[in-house]
Amino acid sequence: MASGIPPISLIPMAPTVSIDLETPDPLNPNPIKSRPTPVCSVPLILEALEHHKGFMSAAARDLGVTVQALSQRIKRNKKLKIAYDAINEEKLDVSESKLGELIDIKDLNAIKFHLECKGKHRGWVRRQEMTGAGGGPIKTATNVRIQRIDLSGLSDEELTLAESLGFKIAEMTGDGTEMTGDGTEIGEDDDQD
Repeated sequence: MASGIPPISLIPMAPTVSIDLETPDPLNPNPIKSRPTPVCSVPLILEALEHHKGFMSAAARDLGVTVQALSQRIKRNKKLKIAYDAINEEKLDVSESKLGELIDIKDLNAIKFHLECKGKHRGWVRRQEMTGAGGGPIKTATNVRIQRIDLSGLSDEELTLAESLGFKIAEMTGDGTEMTGDGTEIGEDDDQD
């Protein structure tokens, strides 16, 4: 391994308690499920991880432990964590090297994958379109309450002021809604003299 950790020779597992499968246990009718947990040394775990190139399920199977138990052991032990990370980095290097070889022989799928992963800053992203039912626009619900205000009791000066405020609000919100002096909206299709 390139991480500087020397190769470790296979160290046998510590002895475990043997179970007599022939004689049924009256307290546990299914003795297979009550196997003792094997004791795994750090060097044995390292060798299993290296042998299986960091694939934890295969290493756990060889060690006779669950994936969860092996994962917890790696998280708790600094030496195992460093070695596990180094094995995965080495595996990543190999994968990137193989991807580079496929790009060199102009494999279109490899090229597209590389561009989608590494060329995002140049706009190489997989396009995703979101549409509503039947390819139409997405329907959104808006709760808008339109209330008509009776402006008939306002003076001409107050109406002019209200109209200019209405234009100012329309400019600020950008909705293009224009109001006449009597409080009605001017539509795009309406003709104003």
